[in-house]
Amino acid sequence: MRVHTDYGSHLVLIRMADAVAEAHPVTGMSVHRSWWVAKDKVLATKANGRNLALQLQGDIWATVARSRVAEVRRWLSST
Repeated sequence: MRVHTDYGSHLVLIRMADAVAEAHPVTGMSVHRSWWVAKDKVLATKANGRNLALQLQGDIWATVARSRVAEVRRWLSST
């Protein structure tokens, strides 16, 4: 999996479930089967019809699964 951090982008050989467990206590969400995003790293959102993408640092865009768009919107609007 590719991990994007404040220190750069790195390829890490780890299962997604294990990586998410290691991220605790960081508040984040699996927004797509291939993306887990830390809430405090979301800079902006971009909607295009039914599609949603999250802008992260370094001009990285994480695609949100259509089945999770409503959930992600609620998550981002909560404090």
